[in-house]
Amino acid sequence: MGLKIQYAVNVYQTELLLLALVLLLFAIVQNAWHLNSGDVMAGHHKE
Repeated sequence: MGLKIQYAVNVYQTELLLLALVLLLFAIVQNAWHLNSGDVMAGHHKE
């Protein structure tokens, strides 16, 4: 029984880690996209 719980915890932690990595990657891609398109946007929205 203890092994099943340990396995469930390991799977849960692994999924959390994967989710965190995906979110981190998404944030990096978003930042890069904003930086690349920032020059174009700056020309339209100069305040």
